[in-house]
Amino acid sequence: MQSTQSPLRPEDAAEALKTAATATQRSVAAVAYQRVGRRLIVWGIVWIIVNVAGIVRLPVDGTYAWPAVNFAGLVACIILDIRSAPGRRGWRHAGESLVLFLGFAAFVFSTQFVVVQPTLIQVESLVTLVLGLIYIVIGLYIGWRLVAVGAALMLIVIAGSAWAPGQFFVWMAAAGGGGLILGGMWLRKP
Repeated sequence: MQSTQSPLRPEDAAEALKTAATATQRSVAAVAYQRVGRRLIVWGIVWIIVNVAGIVRLPVDGTYAWPAVNFAGLVACIILDIRSAPGRRGWRHAGESLVLFLGFAAFVFSTQFVVVQPTLIQVESLVTLVLGLIYIVIGLYIGWRLVAVGAALMLIVIAGSAWAPGQFFVWMAAAGGGGLILGGMWLRKP
């Protein structure tokens, strides 16, 4: 009995490989979106809390609240990273969260040496603009949705500075923190 199937043509093989590569890229992006989305939701909640601290003027304009709540955000990310991926991969993701947090803390700390007597508003604005840029750059490798989140974050701080300077902390709690939560939920959506 002879097979009625014709041999695979080179064009068909190339197309099959291209389809497989596209599926792999989409799968990698979906997994990365899930991880980044979780982190954005955590940091959106942190952002709301620290900006509310700025609104109610907790000790020294919230400067004590910021490190404490940011540390809690780090712990939450590490726990989520470890629980979301089995074995070494979860610990590697937790290490990424730690390195990102330490880099962020070093950046915030170093602003006091670059900006003379920075206000909390200036530091938050600068950090937000840099985070937006980081999301855009990472998004170039992961996917366009993260680029959109980064651009929106940058626009949020510019809009808040221009149109709501007297209510900056309210604006950043609602638009910045809420925007990160919505962006995280959007990234996690298939």
